[in-house]
Amino acid sequence: MQTTRAKFRCDTGATMKRVIIIGASARAAADSAKRAGLQVVAIDQFGDQDVRSPTGSWFPGESTQQIASAIRQLTATASGKRSAIVYTGGCERWGGDLDRLAGQSGQTGMRWLVPSAALLAAVAHPENLLQVAQRSGVEFPRFRWWDDGRRSGGVGSMGAVEDPPLFQPLFKPLLRCGGMDVQRWPAALGTHLTRGYLQEFVAGQLWGLSFCAYEDCVALLGVCRGLTVGTRQASFVYRGSVGPIPVRPEIRRKLLQVGKAVVDVWPVRGLFGVDIIVSPQGCFLLEINLRFCASMELIDLANQGQTDFQSCIGQHLRAHQDAAAPKTIPLNTTQSRQVRVGCKQVVYSPSGLVWGQRQQRQLKRLQTHLSSHATLHDLPSPGAIVQPGGPILTVITIANNAGSALRNAGCVSRACQQALDP
Repeated sequence: MQTTRAKFRCDTGATMKRVIIIGASARAAADSAKRAGLQVVAIDQFGDQDVRSPTGSWFPGESTQQIASAIRQLTATASGKRSAIVYTGGCERWGGDLDRLAGQSGQTGMRWLVPSAALLAAVAHPENLLQVAQRSGVEFPRFRWWDDGRRSGGVGSMGAVEDPPLFQPLFKPLLRCGGMDVQRWPAALGTHLTRGYLQEFVAGQLWGLSFCAYEDCVALLGVCRGLTVGTRQASFVYRGSVGPIPVRPEIRRKLLQVGKAVVDVWPVRGLFGVDIIVSPQGCFLLEINLRFCASMELIDLANQGQTDFQSCIGQHLRAHQDAAAPKTIPLNTTQSRQVRVGCKQVVYSPSGLVWGQRQQRQLKRLQTHLSSHATLHDLPSPGAIVQPGGPILTVITIANNAGSALRNAGCVSRACQQALDP
């Protein structure tokens, strides 16, 4: 459940001006915080060029020990400066350790605006996801538990073990991020399996729903289409997003019910994302992420200039101030006028590389040939080792429609991969 330490106002009533982002890759969330006029410190795994700065606003965060060290340093040098701490992707694996760290630093000016480890585990549990789906009127793919190599009975719509076999089942770990470790079955038997479940594959279009839970309501901030890698080795790993895509009012109302059901089941406050599959058979709930999600960057870009909206991280902090939702509804949910659509694509390295002078020269050549509607982000720092299958950088393109944004991002992504990892 959301803990009492996650209140955003300090004792004097002053609003905090600094945000500490913790996650595997903090750049997108850090940019969102900067759009809201906030000072930013990033603690993440990659330490990319566009996260580091000469002012020391980045700390390594590959383990809870490194995160704890960074928090201690920030606390010692805060000089009375109060900070809000928020999560982005990758923190799920450290939930319990981060809970203990939050308890130790809760009285030092650090306000953890994050879900507890218990809440992270609860929203990942398929029986709870089934409950949310039933409350909101959407579907949840059939599933069966898999634990220690033993097949066990299903729940809810699954019935008993003797039910019909699952169609093209997938193995899903209970705690995962970005589609990592989701594998086709029975190929997954050849790998090390953590506790998880088998779930029926549903063909359709992946949508990422961005919500913010305020004191008085839940707001649907935007909808983006999700992209996955699609290779045999990494079929369901996150590759990017395109959006925000326009949604008809009747569809928007149905999607909003999903967000309301999440808040009805758990005391959620602030940002959260919901992944669904849209197919001819209906809408299927896949997962819930109680954090800043990758596609929220595109929501920010589409809503630049809306003074009441600020940014997604700005809305997260606003929600923790017990503030009402913004009066201005994000453009893509109302279709009030033409919205510029963005596409972000992660460029992965097939064979792995060490980022050196050659890659830096090639990068500069690429950047000189890009149009004003395409930018490169999450750039490796000199000497960084990119593992085989690991991310090199992220491409973001802006266009008048989703198709154009997707095509442009694909062209730039291919050029980057050919130049940087031939």
